[in-house]
Amino acid sequence: MISPVHSDSPFCHNCGVRLTGPFCAACGQKALPLSVTLHDFFHEFTHEMLHVDGRIWQTIQRLIVSPGFLTREYLQGRRARWISPIRLYLIFSVAFFALSALTGFRYGVSSADHQSGLSFSIRKMPQAGTSASDSKEAEAKAKELGFENIADLRESVNHAVLVWVPRVMFVLLPLFAGLVALAYGRIDPNYLHHLIFAVHVHAAWFAAAAIAKAAELLSRPVGDALRQLVVVFAVVYAVLAFRRVYGAIRLSFARIAFVMLIYVAAVVLAFVAIVVPVVLGHAITRLL
Repeated sequence: MISPVHSDSPFCHNCGVRLTGPFCAACGQKALPLSVTLHDFFHEFTHEMLHVDGRIWQTIQRLIVSPGFLTREYLQGRRARWISPIRLYLIFSVAFFALSALTGFRYGVSSADHQSGLSFSIRKMPQAGTSASDSKEAEAKAKELGFENIADLRESVNHAVLVWVPRVMFVLLPLFAGLVALAYGRIDPNYLHHLIFAVHVHAAWFAAAAIAKAAELLSRPVGDALRQLVVVFAVVYAVLAFRRVYGAIRLSFARIAFVMLIYVAAVVLAFVAIVVPVVLGHAITRLL
């Protein structure tokens, strides 16, 4: 039933608070007449379908090209013009893993003895069959591990990575923040401030990785080249972000190295903990 409030009422149709401008000061709803016109309908439709909050592009630009800037803005209370850190993290982490589901992950799995050991790359295959480049030795080794073929092994690893890595990375965020707190606790004793910094840094890393994955969909050589640059970007970005947020204090590079080395080791161990059970699980089951 249509509200009996007149279209030119000085009160908000949504919450009833007196209007003082084109938007309600209490709930934020725009002051519009109750009688909907064709112009109003199509304007609302195109706005919802095509309009993107201008803060998103502005925030993304600052996130990527100005390491540490958004953290400084957040900690100094200037937050309204930027989207939240957790939203940034979710946007780019979801984008990265969604693109990874299409392109797959590629990891080298090799042994010291390349004549008789396992030596091939694991990546998602468009079909379950074996590619022409797969060696007979690698196929035999994959079967020894309990898989039908190399494609089956790749598919199993990709599934485990896509399921568990997003969760693991979210859990590792507090670890990164904890390491930063250990290194810079005297500069800022508030752990949550370090967590905000960690979220921004990880959002930028995922943004760069997502760009590389998107390029891989268009051209694998270009994607491979960008993937190598992502590593360089991640290191340079982290150093610049640390310097902007925490300043050039004594032993700053040693502090950064402490955080990054321990964190990278934790990420590698987490990845191993995900992949190894998948690779060896079939073989262990057969032995039991």
